[in-house]
Formats: sequence, C-alpha cells, structure tokens
Amino acid sequence: MNNITIGQYIPGNSILHRADPRTKLIATILYMVMLFVSDGPVGLACSAALLIAAVSTSKVGWKLVLRSLKTILIVVIFTAVINLLVIKEGTVLVNFWLITITTGGVFTTLRLIVRLFLLIMGVSLLTFTTTPISLTDGIETMFKPLNKIKVPVHDIAMMMTIAIRFVPPLMEEAGRITRAQASRGADYTSGGLMARVKGFFPILLPMIVGAFTRADQLADAMEARCYRGGEGRTKFNKLAFTKVDVYLTVILCLYTLAMILAKIFL
Repeated sequence: MNNITIGQYIPGNSILHRADPRTKLIATILYMVMLFVSDGPVGLACSAALLIAAVSTSKVGWKLVLRSLKTILIVVIFTAVINLLVIKEGTVLVNFWLITITTGGVFTTLRLIVRLFLLIMGVSLLTFTTTPISLTDGIETMFKPLNKIKVPVHDIAMMMTIAIRFVPPLMEEAGRITRAQASRGADYTSGGLMARVKGFFPILLPMIVGAFTRADQLADAMEARCYRGGEGRTKFNKLAFTKVDVYLTVILCLYTLAMILAKIFL
C-alpha cells in the first residue's frame, strides 16, 4: 500500500461498504456542514465520536485513515501559524518583538486543526468504502433533476470520479520520477528559492506528459467500448436503499440533532 490515500478504494463487506452511495454522499456533506456550524468542544466531540464509530464500523483501519492526514499537513501548519499570529483575543501568552500569541489564538487554532483533521478523515472514509463507479452513479442520481435545465450531470460526475481516481497513480509516478532524477544527481534541497523551483522542472514536465498519455489511453479505451456519454445508457447494478441505509439515516439524524442542540444551548 502506498502513502497516497486520496481516491483509493479498500474492498470490504462492512456496513459502510454495503450502504448506498447516495446515503454516504449525503452523510459526508452533512457531516462537513455540521462540523463547521458547531465550533464548541461538545460539537467537535460529537463529530469525533461519529467518525470513530464510522471508522471502526468500516474496518478500514486507523492506520490508513490517519495516513490521509499527510496530504494537508503543510496547509494545517501554515493556517495554524497565521491564526496564532493574527488573532489577538484573550490573555497574552507570548509577546516577543512582532510576535504576540494569545489564549484566544491558541484555542481558535486548536479548533481549526481538529476540524480539518476530522474533515479530511471523513471525506477519505467515503472514498475508502465506495468504488469509483458507485460514486459516479450516486452523484449522477442525486443531481439527475438538473438535467431538465440542460446541466450535463453525467459528464460532471464522470469527470469528478476520474479526477479522484487518477490522483494515486499520478502521485506514484511523481515519486518514481523524483527517485529516478535523484539517482542521476538531481538536487532539490540546496540553493536559493529560484534554484529549487527550477530543479522541479525535470519532475513536472514528465508528469505533465504522463498525465496527457494517461488521458489519451483512457479516451481510447472509452471510445473502444462505444462510450458516448450518459444519454440512453442503462445501469447493470441499479442503486436501491436497504435497511442499512435506514439505520445510517437514523444515526445521521441523531447526530444532526445533537449538533443543533449543542449550537443552541452550549
């Protein structure tokens, strides 16, 4: 298993694997909304508890879920530093030259970090338990009414799924190119900023060429299978709600209610 977890599907037979992709999509969207609506400790605790239960039920494994956080570590660190330096509320903890850190900045930064981590793990769990084809069918079915106003729902869903699916192979190819260039003496760590930027061109150009090559191969494969878009296409496996989706919907409603109550009364 590589270190790139975005877009990966982990085969399994858990409750989340068997759930309808539409249920999981709605649950993920609602989870994201509620995660940012309620910023108190009780709301974050409810979100964390729901995520822990979902990961345990999915049987994907915490190691893989936690590995998905690597993709946003740089963003989290940058955002945390900005918040610590900009927010000036509360008691001053550090006051050195132009750097002032307050309790309000620390608490806000901690809440933001927890939110981002829970968000990424929740979204990753969706792709871990849903095949790209099921994800495409779920998105297309949910937004099918938009076809009446000439929105190409099928094409949009297909493009989104292909983009997510091609992240792991592109990142693997970037790793192979980096190791190949390093074995030839390429140096990406020394020199000034411009020298480092120029040093990445031997990696970027082969990646671009590889991406276009993959796109051409995919287009040829789809054309060979007589793919002509979503119009008139039928589905081999039709989506249907089951008892599992009913249970997940009840749990989701309870979670939403708990988050609303936490926002109102706490």
